[in-house]
Amino acid sequence: MSLYYQGEPAETVYLIISGTLKKVKYRADESSLILEKNGPGDWIGLPEIIANGPYLTDAVSEEQCELFCFSKNNFKLLLKNPLLQHKITEYLARHYYTLHANLESRTPLQKIVRFFRARVETFETRDKATGNFIIEITQEALAESIGYTRETTNKHLKELEDKKVIRLLRGRIEIINHEELNRLML
Repeated sequence: MSLYYQGEPAETVYLIISGTLKKVKYRADESSLILEKNGPGDWIGLPEIIANGPYLTDAVSEEQCELFCFSKNNFKLLLKNPLLQHKITEYLARHYYTLHANLESRTPLQKIVRFFRARVETFETRDKATGNFIIEITQEALAESIGYTRETTNKHLKELEDKKVIRLLRGRIEIINHEELNRLML
């Protein structure tokens, strides 16, 4: 379920009471990135309301959430309270810092390849018949691990499969060209 979509005019700010929401950013190259997960006590749409701009991400929930909803005008009235204003400023500063500390310049493909290399080096599970490395992970869990959406991750996994670097199997991924995987790391 989407609470709002990237680019829509920001008209409402939300405070999460229960449940979790993901903020998903879509890029011009059609990749998507999970910027952060938000839970109880987190504000959603706060920077956009304060800056009077459009929503910068999609807000997506995969579970039932309880939210307090404030229209732009009602929220601006709340901001007249000095204590709330101070708490909101602290919240924004903390989240700004965390977001920038966590941003990486690696592409989804680079992150997938690095993930595979780390798993191969750490766990080194091989198929007895072929000798190929096997990584026991679902595509959804991989997407979650590297911080990208399943759609973006699947697109790049398919690219690696088409290049005969990996084979996608149910609940696992087989590295069929270890040398090419190493080359992609460079």
